[in-house]
Amino acid sequence: MTGNDDLFSKLIKVECPDSTYRPRSNPIVLARGKGSILFDVADKRYIDLCAGFGVLAFGHNPQYVLDLMADKGDEFPPVLHGLGDVYPSVDKIEFLTQLFAVLPSYLKKAALALTGSQAVELALKTAMMKTKKRRFLAFEGSYHGLDLGVLPVTYRDDFRAPFSTFLRDNNAVHLHFGCDPSAIEQQLKSACGTDDAFAGVIVEPIQGRGGVRPADKQWLKTLRELCTKYNALLIFDEVFTGFGRAGRISFTDDVAADLTCFGKAVGGGMPLSICVGSEDAMSAWPTCESEALHTGTFFGHPLSCRIGSATINQLKNADVINSASKLGESFRALLRTLLRDSALFVDVRGIGMMTGVQFSGDGTGAKLMDLLRVEGVIAIPSGNQGNVLSLTPALNIEQALLEEAAVLIQKCVKTVRQ
Repeated sequence: MTGNDDLFSKLIKVECPDSTYRPRSNPIVLARGKGSILFDVADKRYIDLCAGFGVLAFGHNPQYVLDLMADKGDEFPPVLHGLGDVYPSVDKIEFLTQLFAVLPSYLKKAALALTGSQAVELALKTAMMKTKKRRFLAFEGSYHGLDLGVLPVTYRDDFRAPFSTFLRDNNAVHLHFGCDPSAIEQQLKSACGTDDAFAGVIVEPIQGRGGVRPADKQWLKTLRELCTKYNALLIFDEVFTGFGRAGRISFTDDVAADLTCFGKAVGGGMPLSICVGSEDAMSAWPTCESEALHTGTFFGHPLSCRIGSATINQLKNADVINSASKLGESFRALLRTLLRDSALFVDVRGIGMMTGVQFSGDGTGAKLMDLLRVEGVIAIPSGNQGNVLSLTPALNIEQALLEEAAVLIQKCVKTVRQ
């Protein structure tokens, strides 16, 4: 196998220039991994503090996934692909059964997809069908995906601007995340009963790409009250935070959202996402007696559902999530101690195994990503100014690895140039 530089050069020749991050130096091409340790093609070791953007709740190649993938020599093994919206597979039905066993009882129906963006699109479509309205209230710093249908509710203008001629400017209104509820009520009230009324309010209980910013629980409860008052659907985007990442399965245990979107961790490393809703919300969709209004070739993919079911079974063990939450708290405490004397350090925040380290200076998180890569740590920036280091390791990462990584973060912070 050739080295990182050679392989990366091959990629650049054949891939869309926007598809993969191109560092100025020291590119890496990942080759193998186990748990929270990765190796590149040059056999350099890395501590993975991202877990595939939070996808790998149990790290790389956990044993339960390897067991499912093993060749058992069956003459007729389980189906690898089915006709998801025509003839369901056993795996799809089993996954949905497992899913609702761990969610609040008022959530009754689900629609499957592959990506977080697709789950959000399902939620937006559901809200529009239910309310017969088209506008949505979202929040500054929000990230709900980059598919064309969900771009209006994603906050950053640099994502939306190249396609502005196609998108309607007034389909989404963005207010300050955590704003005074009176500002939200003013928007909903002023449009209520008009053609510009809001179909829904969409919010991340913790903004992930926006810089790991948790919402206040009472604020989320107020959103619920306002949505009920003004006939809009409350949509939670829990693609990043759901299924253990934020110390719980779902924030819907505390606040009754009409619709909630899951992805990332629930698939156990496979492409799988879900829009889940109440009976009332999901009844907006007609019964599929001919062709489905919203489907895809790989929706409800049997292998993804099989691994998703096994992942939910792993997360049913309360000790897994509780232990991860305690470890996340001790990690944040250690980072505060190690970084408190740095002039760049602003804050460490987070919930569960989801941590954001904020620094002064635009792009500081991005600079640290490059420095940490050289030191053998994989982390990514977040926040609208790229000044947050986003750390979402596997829930079962070893404490020793977190401590080793924290020392390396301290080392790199000392070398950052403003």
